[in-house]
Amino acid sequence: VELTKTRVMTAQSSLGILGTVKQISRENGKRFGITNFYKGIAPALMGVLPFAGLQLGLSKAGTELYSEWNQVGNPGFWPLLSISSAATLVAMGTTYPLQLSKCNMQAYRGPESQRPTLKSLLGKIWAESGVKGFYRGFSANALKAIPASSIGWATFTKTQKLYEQYLG
Repeated sequence: VELTKTRVMTAQSSLGILGTVKQISRENGKRFGITNFYKGIAPALMGVLPFAGLQLGLSKAGTELYSEWNQVGNPGFWPLLSISSAATLVAMGTTYPLQLSKCNMQAYRGPESQRPTLKSLLGKIWAESGVKGFYRGFSANALKAIPASSIGWATFTKTQKLYEQYLG
């Protein structure tokens, strides 16, 4: 799904979703190459586990610290939203270079023999732009991800407390 989304977003012509799926499946001379849909999976897997671990761990720790400092058993929605926003920002900042690499690997449309490896792609970004290059597009991604994950964490925490109060 990520590869299809990336290709639709970066396409020069409008093939639509179905046309893009057909195009990806026929790349590299394969009639239906299911492996074509897994380009960029290495950085995706390496990025998702640390991101989720950091984001959830920091959100949980921040919620517990807030509850302890303010002597409340159940923090309000806005404090939970703020705590989770900060946690998501830290997690994104830590793992964004892998997210960027995944997108670059998925957007590649050249010959398979010249497809960049993760190592060569990271080296190219470093050589061309330095540290700043690893955070290209970070603010746009943060504008999408921070509200989504923050609302999710706050809703999960409030629902968990309600469950414990009434059903637990």
